[in-house]
Amino acid sequence: MTQKICIAGKNNIAVNVTKYLLNQFTDIEIYVVFNSNDDGHNGFQQSFKKFCQFNNRIKIVSLDEVYEFSDLIFISLEFDKIIKPHLFSSNQLFNIHFSLLPEYKGMYTSALPILHGKNYSGVTFHKIDKGIDTGDIIEQIKFEIDDRTTAEELYNLYINYGTDLVVKNLKKLFLKTYKSTIQSTCNSTYYSKYSIDYKNLKIDLKKTAFQIQRQINAFVFPAYQLPHVYGFPIYKSQILNEKSCNKIGTVISENKFYIDIATIDFDIRLYKDLRNELLNFAKEGNYDDLKQFIAAGYDIKQRSKEGWDIAIIAAFNDQFEFLNNLILYQNWDVNTINNNGTTLSMYLMTRASFGADISYFENFIQNNHVDLAQKDFNNKSIFDYALNYQNIDVIKILKPND
Repeated sequence: MTQKICIAGKNNIAVNVTKYLLNQFTDIEIYVVFNSNDDGHNGFQQSFKKFCQFNNRIKIVSLDEVYEFSDLIFISLEFDKIIKPHLFSSNQLFNIHFSLLPEYKGMYTSALPILHGKNYSGVTFHKIDKGIDTGDIIEQIKFEIDDRTTAEELYNLYINYGTDLVVKNLKKLFLKTYKSTIQSTCNSTYYSKYSIDYKNLKIDLKKTAFQIQRQINAFVFPAYQLPHVYGFPIYKSQILNEKSCNKIGTVISENKFYIDIATIDFDIRLYKDLRNELLNFAKEGNYDDLKQFIAAGYDIKQRSKEGWDIAIIAAFNDQFEFLNNLILYQNWDVNTINNNGTTLSMYLMTRASFGADISYFENFIQNNHVDLAQKDFNNKSIFDYALNYQNIDVIKILKPND
């Protein structure tokens, strides 16, 4: 009987685990269940639905359908529905949880460890039982976080370590050689969806500088929200060496890039999020203003919601001198991609194919270490798109010997 496995969930972790199954296990049946809010479009992470729709080996089903499979391995990877084991014919039900269980069962594991001042977090692969994240633990990975780690960065760590942990254990699941351990009651904690009100986020300034910094970090997740202080969106903070002498919450100094505020103990610098201005510099080719941001220490690697950095925006808007300056003076990654995996060279090739300066594209390819074999998340390379556009001169640049 052919082994059946079902991946239920979302984002890069579901995509990457399913991709691994496709590549490494040719003799299994792969079923998938999508989250209800997966619209088939890539966001800050890949859409699991979009990835699966273009592979004939993957069978798209509903949760009700997999209940009947007695020989099923079911893995929940950021799935949005509560799993009820008694509804399944199989008892091989597993979950990846983004915390070092038994700590932080439940919700908001990208924020709460940061808010609580932890210097670590982890991922846990465990069996599913009738409780909420209470199943026996198969394996865990623990990793460090620090005073700079934001919720977005922590979530990406969860995705990466979580993917590795599941992939590492897949063969044991198929062979049924895995071992599990009952969770300890020591340090066991649970947080519900009411633990944080994301519709009414407020930074409590009547705290120490460390506590304020952790509040800022816990809510910095640009794809969803940024914390606001005195009306300014904030993307990072820095605890200063000066002890606070002013009233708590007093703005000590302010300029275009940051505000300094007094706290219970030390002054803290809160950096304003100015990404709209930053992205507009690239659109207009304004490198002089960009240099002011660079001199102020502003993070010029910030991206738009579509995952476009300033190099991609410059390429799309034919701001080639601006792009040259990024490559020459800022050591920009010439193989940068957006949320769809579209590369910088793909954008330049498209502009060249439809009338932009083809000589710039030629020089870019010849003078930089461009990975022309790189594929986007639709599994297409720059050659595939160039052939579709049928610009002979562009094709010759990419394949000079053809």
